[in-house]
Amino acid sequence: MPPRGFFMYAIAFCLALALTPVGICAQTLAAEVHPGLLFGAEEVPLLKERIQREPYATWWQIVRDRADSTPPTFSEERTKVRFAKALAFAWLMTDDAAYADRALEVMQRVAFPPRGGDLGQPHNEGEVVAQYAVAYDMLHQYAAQNDAAALAEMRAILAEEADRLWEGIVISEVDLGLVTLKIRLHETPHIDNWHIRAYGGLGLAAMTLSEYTGSQAAPQDWADRAFEMVKGSLDFQIDEQDGGYAEGPFYSRYAADVYLPYMFALRRHSGVDLFSDPKIEKMHDWSLNLRLPNGRRPNIDDGHLDDFYGHYLAAVYDDGGVHRWDWENNENGLYVREFSEMDAIALYDDSVPAVAPSHGPSVFMPGAGDAVFRSDWSPQATYMLLRGENGVARDRGLSHEHPDETSFVLYAGGEMLALDAGYIDFTNHDKVNEGRNHNVVLVDGVGPPRLTLLGQTAGGGNDAFIRDAFTSASGDYAEVDASYQGVDIKRRVFFADRSYFVIADEIVSTDEHDYEWRLHGNGGGDSGGEYAREGNLARWTRPGAELIAYMPERDGLVAADGDTIHSFDYLEEQTHAVLRMQQRAADAHYLAVLYPRATGATDPTLGTAKISGGHGVIADLTDARDVAWQRDAGVTEATVTGLAHPLYSDAALGYARAADAASPLQRFSLQDATQLRNDDQTIFSTTEPVDVSIELDDGQFAGFVRGPGTGYSLTVPLVGRTFDGATFTAELLGTSVADDLLTLDLAGEGDLTLRFSPPPPVQLHVVARAGSRSATSPMRTRVARSFTFEVFAFSAADSSDIEQLSDFEWEVPAELGEVTGLGQLDLTTTMGVRADIAFRARGAETTFNVLTTPHSIREVVIEPTSVDLEPGERQTFRATSLDRYGNRVLGRNFGWHVVGDIGTINSRTGDFIAGDNPGEGWVIAVVNTSLIFSDAGATVQGAGKVTVGAGRPERYALHPNMPNPFNPATQIRFDLPIAGPVRLTIYNALGQEVERLVEQEMAPGVHAVEWDAAGHRSGIYICELIANPYRARRKMLLLR
Repeated sequence: MPPRGFFMYAIAFCLALALTPVGICAQTLAAEVHPGLLFGAEEVPLLKERIQREPYATWWQIVRDRADSTPPTFSEERTKVRFAKALAFAWLMTDDAAYADRALEVMQRVAFPPRGGDLGQPHNEGEVVAQYAVAYDMLHQYAAQNDAAALAEMRAILAEEADRLWEGIVISEVDLGLVTLKIRLHETPHIDNWHIRAYGGLGLAAMTLSEYTGSQAAPQDWADRAFEMVKGSLDFQIDEQDGGYAEGPFYSRYAADVYLPYMFALRRHSGVDLFSDPKIEKMHDWSLNLRLPNGRRPNIDDGHLDDFYGHYLAAVYDDGGVHRWDWENNENGLYVREFSEMDAIALYDDSVPAVAPSHGPSVFMPGAGDAVFRSDWSPQATYMLLRGENGVARDRGLSHEHPDETSFVLYAGGEMLALDAGYIDFTNHDKVNEGRNHNVVLVDGVGPPRLTLLGQTAGGGNDAFIRDAFTSASGDYAEVDASYQGVDIKRRVFFADRSYFVIADEIVSTDEHDYEWRLHGNGGGDSGGEYAREGNLARWTRPGAELIAYMPERDGLVAADGDTIHSFDYLEEQTHAVLRMQQRAADAHYLAVLYPRATGATDPTLGTAKISGGHGVIADLTDARDVAWQRDAGVTEATVTGLAHPLYSDAALGYARAADAASPLQRFSLQDATQLRNDDQTIFSTTEPVDVSIELDDGQFAGFVRGPGTGYSLTVPLVGRTFDGATFTAELLGTSVADDLLTLDLAGEGDLTLRFSPPPPVQLHVVARAGSRSATSPMRTRVARSFTFEVFAFSAADSSDIEQLSDFEWEVPAELGEVTGLGQLDLTTTMGVRADIAFRARGAETTFNVLTTPHSIREVVIEPTSVDLEPGERQTFRATSLDRYGNRVLGRNFGWHVVGDIGTINSRTGDFIAGDNPGEGWVIAVVNTSLIFSDAGATVQGAGKVTVGAGRPERYALHPNMPNPFNPATQIRFDLPIAGPVRLTIYNALGQEVERLVEQEMAPGVHAVEWDAAGHRSGIYICELIANPYRARRKMLLLR
């Protein structure tokens, strides 16, 4: 709130204007009824019922605690009124006369300026008057019945102050020599929150004292002045188109502290409903549309992060549930202004259900100078507010206006990421209200101008204009045109996929300048976040999210950093890191990607795209590859690489997406373009520059299109498709098809949908040939064969148009063999390989499945090749047929035989049983007509040798190790007559355990264990065998 000295600068302006009334009285005061301002006597029982449930119960407890802690003395007049109001409400809710008596006592001691009191500036004085009027309204009935003197005194106190406000508070005096000119509050040509608050208080006083006599002016005069100034000030401050409040969202809430109780009382008392005024209703919607995802209002212009009275508005408007939703979904909880809890109990109707907004989520308000990009209405939404104020929204903000045209704030993942400088307080606002404090381009070190007069801020910026906004499936778009410091700037913002932002700045000047693109991020300094930069990529990191900013690398573009100041709350001063991208030129361009990433989300890969005739960024995301580019000045077309095929376009700003670098184009958005080509295929062309944002597939061309309202033509190649129809939400003047081209005659902007039937698909047929043999997919064939693949194409249902192709693409998996030419393949020598060969031609694709099988049998391998068995022990042998390449030949039956008197074998299964005669023998397997012996003398590798032992040992034994001495390994043999736990341990000469070789259950028999002592020193070692109840030791000598 500015000091009165500030208004000195306005006197010259005032003297040039006729000080005429701003409105016409539209009310007639009714007779006094008490209580009757915020509620009537008949509603007191309802209020008593409300305070039994939440959230009313919490507010009531605050009021009652305040009433119960009323101090015996006061140092400030407004503190008296605040406590008196709480005491009055406590009396109404409890019927405890002690509260009323104390309230009367305090109310009679209040001294407004007519009695020597100091209420500070008029905006504070008006709120105290409003609270006094409400407190008096609640106490009137009690005082009339119990204390007539107190009643008369309170009425006199309030009437004296009402006269003072009606006559007009002198805010400045000018000595003109012969006369002193007094400027009174209601006479200033600029009217704002001061007037709303001061005269809102006067209006409440007039209604509650409507039958008062003996004052300088009649209560009807008070009421007329109040209505004139409140209504007139709101008219003066509110943009008619979108409801933007010129002083910003903080001061709209500050004004609402008083105008909302005034409007409720006015509607109840006089039947005049200012809530239905179109500008006021739009202002309330504007405030809701500005809300950050956390429910608070952004700290733009002179403003802190703040809230609004959605709970008051819930019962006012037909869509009041949206305002309740806004109020309830706030990270700070349910907003209720301190000392207004009793107002909330009276004015909030919890029977109106909360309803989430159904509009947007992006909302563009060019009249208010605000473009709100929003991914959704959730607390985790991604949000940007882009600024471009003009007219009322800019020039009537006056000293509270910041030079912030083209600036923005960005919020995502529950965090403020790109910030506005905010508002410390009025005394300190010059620390944060220059152009350099905002996300703008500086020209020779200076941003948009800040107007000063007599050393005081008197305004900010030049008119800027939000234009050409749209929403689409691909993303949302808006641009801002601004001029300052001798240059013209167009800032384009595209909200790509409603997840990140592409910002393109185009600067035009006749002279060279030093430009500095500034981005204020909420990290670094003492902001509580971190900041880091590597080259042209900067990161501001906070607990819930981070902002990644990237600019493509270009000659002459220099990155720098610095710390500067911002404020989110009253008297708060914090510092943060600002990214500064500098270049010198006359005409200049900046292109940036701002990617907000929630903590834990995948990090994008951002890099410089290869662009001829421009500059661009490639963004590799989790499920897509995006390319954004900006065409250079003086260039007619940019060539864009980074997707499957190069793109060519004359667009000033472009964006394109594919699933990955090799996939076809899925969507694009272009500004000021007449054509787009994808390699050698035209996507569209127009007769006039257009903005387009289109989703592509074979059956549809759909999205937003904007061209001149006077008309233009758009042409789309059919590429063999059949045109099925078109819809356009603007003017579709005609369609025509010729030479495989669809041409539409359009006018204006809207959503366009073109529907196509695809052409009959091309199908591929593949034949594999090896000598005189041929096969189709799937093909089973022996390894090591050579094949020629022939590819045919057709589209007719009966394949009557089939033709062999000489030009096709194919991809052969390496495991299938060696490609010796187009369509020529030498198969692998490995059996069991199953893979698909991919064939592509004429936009069609097919696969040919190949499975390799073994060649003819060359050998049989028997497993196990050798085995030692005890009499009666069983062993199953297995035989495998192998071809010449070592592949196993399946599906063969073997005949099994035994050579030697060593046992018997099942001739079909290979199950062998050892006989009782110790000795050696062999098994053989016969396959087909070939007899292959497995003894060592046979030429076939792998013998099925069988040794039948003498049987189970009769006693335990630990045999000497062999060899002994040894280096480095030796074998330790031992006998076990029965199964049981066995432990075999090695100790050194000191009796220390060196290694434990065995510790497990073991079967009966002769066993051998090898000990490799490579890691041990020479010397004597002890081997100990424990097999309950047996225990034995042997000495061993390790020599190096």
